[in-house]
Amino acid sequence: MLGYLTTDIAEPMIFFHLWNGTEPGSGSTWPPNRKAPILLAVRCGEGPFAERFTFTPEGHRRRPRTS
Repeated sequence: MLGYLTTDIAEPMIFFHLWNGTEPGSGSTWPPNRKAPILLAVRCGEGPFAERFTFTPEGHRRRPRTS
């Protein structure tokens, strides 16, 4: 995760949820390490988590399916 804020404390902090792969042999179904991280989601502002958390198109595509 990467956080960003400005010098203006009235502005909300933005969090970027990044993923750079899984360790070889971890047993994960996600692909192995990548050269550059993938942006999966962003969160910005105050309020309930579900209202401020947004998946990117790549994050939606890689999101695990529930049965």
